[in-house]
Amino acid sequence: MGPAGALPRSVYRRRAGPGRPRSPRRAGAAQHDRRCRGDAPLCERSCTGGRGHRAVPRAGGDGDTAEGTRAAPRDEAAGNGITTSGDGFLLLPAWKGTITLQAHWNLPKTFSASSSFGDGDFTATRDIADILDAFYVAGRLRRFPGPDGAQGFNAAGLGQTDIDLQALFRWSAQEYDIVRQAFGGAKGHSFRAFYRSYDGGRPDSGRANGDGILLYLMPRHTEADAMFDKKALMAHEIVHVWQPRMAEEDGEDTLWFTEGSANYYAATLPFEHGLMTAAEYATLINQYGMEYYGNALRNIRNADIPNKMWSAPDAWTIPYDRGALYFADLDARVRSHSGGKTTLLDLFKAFAALRKAGKPYGPKAWRALVEAEAGPEAASAFDAMLAGGTILPAPGAFGPCVQGRALRIGVFDLNYRKKKGTNVIETVLPGSNAEKAGLQVGDVLAGNADLEPAFTDLDRVVAIPIQRNGVNMMIRYVPRHGSVEAMRWEPVNTPECKARSAPNGAQ
Repeated sequence: MGPAGALPRSVYRRRAGPGRPRSPRRAGAAQHDRRCRGDAPLCERSCTGGRGHRAVPRAGGDGDTAEGTRAAPRDEAAGNGITTSGDGFLLLPAWKGTITLQAHWNLPKTFSASSSFGDGDFTATRDIADILDAFYVAGRLRRFPGPDGAQGFNAAGLGQTDIDLQALFRWSAQEYDIVRQAFGGAKGHSFRAFYRSYDGGRPDSGRANGDGILLYLMPRHTEADAMFDKKALMAHEIVHVWQPRMAEEDGEDTLWFTEGSANYYAATLPFEHGLMTAAEYATLINQYGMEYYGNALRNIRNADIPNKMWSAPDAWTIPYDRGALYFADLDARVRSHSGGKTTLLDLFKAFAALRKAGKPYGPKAWRALVEAEAGPEAASAFDAMLAGGTILPAPGAFGPCVQGRALRIGVFDLNYRKKKGTNVIETVLPGSNAEKAGLQVGDVLAGNADLEPAFTDLDRVVAIPIQRNGVNMMIRYVPRHGSVEAMRWEPVNTPECKARSAPNGAQ
């Protein structure tokens, strides 16, 4: 995702893993419409022979039926097909509960279709929310069968990208099985990874549900470690499939849990099972750390995150990285308190069991579990995390094969402020790198700048396009100021740790 030093991210969406109930969402049909019929074109004029698709949902329980179709727009960057979730594709009545969906694809000879429910035509009896959240792709698909055939991990998608998809999905199939076993998932669960390429600019991203993953991949990548970034992105999304949830409807106030644990296990599980080298492991951890410690909002209260999530270019990253460092610290505390008999994964399984048993769950239940398994100091550390305290993980965080050390770093800051509602520079921080580079009050921002690599790379120079007196120009500088405490992790070169670095980890 972007130049070297960038951190793979998922697009934040509400997700659900196997068996997770969600609030049903209203589809496009009016509530009083009980029947609608017809085909919709899959392709436009440049795609000959496309006739459309038809989906027939049947409500469980009362015998009501509805037939309807809706086609997503043709997407040239994604191979002139469609890639969508059900809520952008199916026209269904505003029903709740379980329905049976019978899907028939009417496609040109060179086209095929796949979905979270299988290849081609299918019948699925599921909660309507699951059907709307599922993924559907159709077009000239590229397919990447998994090692277990129809069951287990399979991948397919549209469009071209310079990433070696065969290698990526082969690695992902191994990672999927590792995560499934770590969280106690049943073997044979059918799982599908989909991708689409797009020319919409950076970054690569993804989303997950209980049946699969959808990746958004740029056609071209310039960074040297593009494959490593995509593996980390896949690992992050795979964790979302199996992790427990913090609330009935996870929102921005619970991202420290959902996204933080996904970041944490996207690093630790691949390394522990030989799918990531020690150098890659340390790199990924330090991306979390540099992005967190160098964020001007790192001390924001968790309760204030929903109002500040998009207030700065890097504000949205806080719960991801704060959560990852919190879980690394908690794992070290749990292991120390139990003499190595209990790990963070045991807490996750116990927390998931609360919900399964119909018992209260949420932040209070999590705190009680933490105090029981790691002691009152760990419970106080949880309170401090929610209050916005700086997290400096305990010794042993991230395991014995990396060692943390203290340092001071600059805070990410563009060094200027705009006039509200305009692109006109209103103030430039005196003595800042931006002022030294020549940025002036009254300059007009004249385009997009690639900022995300600078969130994690302390020395990254950004290029800010501006217009001054009708002349376009670039202002280049390192967007940092000040000095704050931070931590960086380095690999430990013991024989045991060297043995855990697989030779195929960097492929």
